Amino acid sequence: IEQTSIKVKGLGTYSTSISYTGSTGTVFHFTKGADGIAQVGISDLSIYCTSTSDTKQAIKFTAAQESYIRSILIQRCIGGDSVGVQISGHQMIEVSSSHIIATIPIRVSTSPIAGVDSDHCHFFDLYLLRSGSAPSTLVDALFLIDSDVYVSNLTVDGSIAFVGGKEGLYFHMAGSPKSISHGISVNNVRQEQNTASGGFA
Repeated sequence: IEQTSIKVKGLGTYSTSISYTGSTGTVFHFTKGADGIAQVGISDLSIYCTSTSDTKQAIKFTAAQESYIRSILIQRCIGGDSVGVQISGHQMIEVSSSHIIATIPIRVSTSPIAGVDSDHCHFFDLYLLRSGSAPSTLVDALFLIDSDVYVSNLTVDGSIAFVGGKEGLYFHMAGSPKSISHGISVNNVRQEQNTASGGFA
């Protein structure tokens, strides 16, 4: 989806269901590349992936702003380094009231736009479940922030469940980020049923 101000809205997670039969690729990708995309959203539907072997993404925002992902159910987005929701920039993004079952439920990555990669993004009221095998090459985390990502004022709160996997929220501090991240707030998180020891919430 490459058009600003486009909203994808279903009739509810049990009324509107998208069955994705591809083994790789992205089900919904909102992007205009480095030009950025604004005021897009997706809500009130479920995505079910039939393949459980290769890397795929259910929903991805690239260089988006003033946009949202709400009331989404993602199931069986597993295999390789599969991601339920991937945010690759940029600012004022809401991810809320969703149930995400994936190899990596949420991933925050670098933006093609210069400057902050994740600014004033809010994640709340989420049930994140790591399903299937551990990621092929990435950190086994329910909420993964990649190395080199510059985060400013990121909030995770509401009712948050981290279920399964090893790590809860994991900021991969490696490489050379654009600047020093700040303003990260994490509240009211419960981690349970870990499938690997030695991790942190």
